[in-house]
Amino acid sequence: MASYEEQQEHLRRLTEEVPTDEEAQTEYDDQSDAGVLKANRLNLEELWKSDGSGVKMSRLTMSTKRFKFLLTCLRFDNKQTREERKKIDKLAPIREFFDLFLGKCKTGYSPSKNVTIDEKLEGFRGRCSLRQYIPSKPSKYGIKIFALSDTKMYYTMDLEVYVGQQPDGPYKVTNSPNCIVERLCEPIKDSGRNLTIDNWFTSVPLVEKLYKEYTLTVIGTIQKLEGVRYAVRNEIEKLVTIAENVPNSSA
Repeated sequence: MASYEEQQEHLRRLTEEVPTDEEAQTEYDDQSDAGVLKANRLNLEELWKSDGSGVKMSRLTMSTKRFKFLLTCLRFDNKQTREERKKIDKLAPIREFFDLFLGKCKTGYSPSKNVTIDEKLEGFRGRCSLRQYIPSKPSKYGIKIFALSDTKMYYTMDLEVYVGQQPDGPYKVTNSPNCIVERLCEPIKDSGRNLTIDNWFTSVPLVEKLYKEYTLTVIGTIQKLEGVRYAVRNEIEKLVTIAENVPNSSA
């Protein structure tokens, strides 16, 4: 059986065109530019239009045909070992690239004093085991992502793709709101920054833990019942303290 690399080489020979590292970088740049210009949802041919509605940089770098060919060559892992890796990781097809990307995100920027954690449903209706259905979201179908972002520059420092329950192994984690926040806050631990979160994440135990163990302050909406419990507990503690300090009249 031919190796994975041999199969890819055969594909390149069939086209009689060999991609170069420079072209691969250019293709990545073209896709990044499309994202920055919010043109990543356009039809591919529309990006190469010369009537002023397309992206000029794309036309200057390569033809549409060449761009499509490079996309067919793009791989993020070794397909021959994918099924074995998927036994312990649902994100196996992109895991190596994803971890490399996150490593660059964490080291490439120093965030401002205010950060936030929230979820996003990246719209997607294709075939994917990770696809979620959330009717309250505009896209309804897509890939759910939790992200830690800078509130000043909107830079993403860390993120998690929600894959549901992972198989037993090194990638199995707890998906409770508290645990998600704790994992995402690792890059800013002991930095004294302020974190803003919504009521799905916010809880009194989490706020206390982030303050004591992560040296982070938190601004977050809290569910009414949780707030009542916290207030009642505080009042009880105050009453106990007062009772302990009341002089014994029989003494």
